[in-house]
Formats: sequence, structure tokens, C-alpha cells
Amino acid sequence: GRASTCFTHELGEVKLPTALEGRKCKAVAAGDNFSAAIVEVPGEPNVLVTWGQGLHGQLGRVPPKHCAPPSIVKALLNKQEWDETQGALRKLGVQEVACGAEHCVVLLDNGCVMSFGRNADGQLGDGTLATALAPNLVMAVQSLKARRVFAGGNTSAIVT
Repeated sequence: GRASTCFTHELGEVKLPTALEGRKCKAVAAGDNFSAAIVEVPGEPNVLVTWGQGLHGQLGRVPPKHCAPPSIVKALLNKQEWDETQGALRKLGVQEVACGAEHCVVLLDNGCVMSFGRNADGQLGDGTLATALAPNLVMAVQSLKARRVFAGGNTSAIVT
């Protein structure tokens, strides 16, 4: 993505867009004409913010559209799992993001992998070639508890 369309450069410092003001950016990834950032929210799990071209679902928003300003991927909010040690539900956040040409792969705090965007070569890992406009759980690797996610061009990979 083109950072210059979403960030301004003044006196050697990066000025964050309004959607990210006051929050720490943990990681940034870029695909072809779009970008994604993991943003820390005090007292809450990390959220994913995307911006740029989203015509193939790579921004994780329905309906797909070109969207220049950063916006939180709402489909990744409020994910939860049962925590046996605490005997309560635990909120899940985004731990890592990787972008391919027109798709994203996301690693959640619990090791689950979600993907969305263009899927012409099966890069979403869901066993289809259908585009996913919103994040979907990659069922084939759910039991493996991923530690890292990678993407490039029309490919994706995980490390367990």
C-alpha cells in the first residue's frame, strides 16, 4: 500500500490518521494498494485496521469497496474463547497480520488463523477458490495452533 496516502511526514515523525490517534501501532503489513495495521487498545485485545483498495474483500469489510481512510475490521471484534484456567470467557485479539497481493491472513491470540480477500489460487486456505469478503476461520489448521502467519502474492503460510 501507499503509506503516503494515509500518513503525513513532518519533521521526521509519522503522524497517524485520526482513526489511530492515541493508540500504539504494533505492526503494519502491506499488499497491492492496501495496508493493514494491528493497533493496541488499552485494556482490550488488539484490533486490526485496514485501508486502501478493497474491491476483492482484502479490507475485511462488507460490502467490498475502495476505502482510503483506516477503519477497524469489525468482524474480528468480540471474538472469545473459554479459558479453562480462569473459568471464564476470554476476549481474543489480533496477534499478527500478513498481506498478500489481494488477501490478508490474521493470527488470533489463541493460535487460530483467519483469512479474507481474493482467493483465485486457494491462498485463503479454505479449500475453495471463492473470494471471502469478511474474515473466515481457516478450519484446516485450527487444531495446529499457529505461531506465525505469512503471505505474499497469491500464497499464504503458517508456522506451528
